[in-house]
Amino acid sequence: MKMCIAIIGGIFVDKVLKDYRYIEPCHKYLNKNIIDCNEDCEFDIYMNCWYTDDDIIDKIKNLYNPIASRFEKPYVKKPMPSRVITHKRAWELIDHDKKYDLYLFLRADIMYMSKIILKNLNQDMIYHNDGEVHSGDFFYIMNYENGRKFVQATDSGMIIDANALEDYCSEFSQMVNYHRSGIGVEVYRKLWNPNNNRKIKKEILEDVIYE
Repeated sequence: MKMCIAIIGGIFVDKVLKDYRYIEPCHKYLNKNIIDCNEDCEFDIYMNCWYTDDDIIDKIKNLYNPIASRFEKPYVKKPMPSRVITHKRAWELIDHDKKYDLYLFLRADIMYMSKIILKNLNQDMIYHNDGEVHSGDFFYIMNYENGRKFVQATDSGMIIDANALEDYCSEFSQMVNYHRSGIGVEVYRKLWNPNNNRKIKKEILEDVIYE
């Protein structure tokens, strides 16, 4: 199976931790629980990300080794409208003639702590994390036809948050919750308080804190 990974969103100094310490551990767990555990799949990586620090671009490119990439200074301040723009901008970079079986839109600040076994997914669905109190926005996985419509969300002008994006997607597909926020996947900075993450495996927390 041929898989396309699109790294999207912002590559910024973490607003709580005040640095870029999330970059290496998040990449490590992406490799471990998405790429390495899917031995029957071939992966190509593309990137379209916002950035503000020129010095971080080479580090990111050397780490992910994308086939194609684009780094842009942010011009949309609201998080979700900004992110859906990077979905579409990444889509424009992808060589769709390669006929990828699935497209994975992933964020660089997320710890993928549980395996995502791609051959087990229904390719007609759109998968994302279970955000519990709101629609999950840590990752989206889909086939080409759903992806082609998914990236047009920017044209609707109505995507103000993850719930609005899910409503948009429900018009042409079914969204499936896959992995619970705070258990299977989580924003890196939230793992820095183990007292608030008692359901996270101890070795993962230690890997984060002492990375």
